[in-house]
Amino acid sequence: MARLGRRPGAVRVEVWLASAVGGIAVIGNLTTAVQILTGRFLYYFGSGDPRLPLVQLPQLLQADVRPGHTYTVADLAPGLRVLCASPSVVAAGTIAVAVVLLAGVLNRIAAGRAFDPPVRRRVALLSVVLIGGGLLQGLLDTAAIAAIAASVDRVAIEGIGTNLPSWPWTLIVVGVVVWALGAAFAEGARLKEDVAGVV
Repeated sequence: MARLGRRPGAVRVEVWLASAVGGIAVIGNLTTAVQILTGRFLYYFGSGDPRLPLVQLPQLLQADVRPGHTYTVADLAPGLRVLCASPSVVAAGTIAVAVVLLAGVLNRIAAGRAFDPPVRRRVALLSVVLIGGGLLQGLLDTAAIAAIAASVDRVAIEGIGTNLPSWPWTLIVVGVVVWALGAAFAEGARLKEDVAGVV
């Protein structure tokens, strides 16, 4: 019986692409998180103000500071900054773990071990990471929006507009698809064992 496999060169390209795209997403999310936690831009030029304006929070659409006042992300309580940064941290962690798991699955498929138990375990874990990470990110963003709306200094801020909670539905749906794929891998393993028993 022919073993299911992929050309090693093609798999290396797929793993490299997944790692590159995932790495860019991780760096972007971690950059956002660090800026929120420190209240400062990581990169600014010349005499530019390094302080991160409140409106730069992913949870806000609008934050109008009253004349004569200053109010930036650094003026928020540390705990609130942590809460606002947490969706970006969760997104970065979810993507990083997902890329590692995906690379392991692709490498084992390329080696002709598509239906082996380690592959099925990694596929199952990948679905849990994607769904769980997506749900956690949405919950944290919802909590951050509520906390900002309740605690922003109204003396300094005259108008504030919040984004809708950011629920990464694409990530969650992909997790569900991967879960279904894991069921297909389990069935393929069962059929492989049945055929081996007949032979």
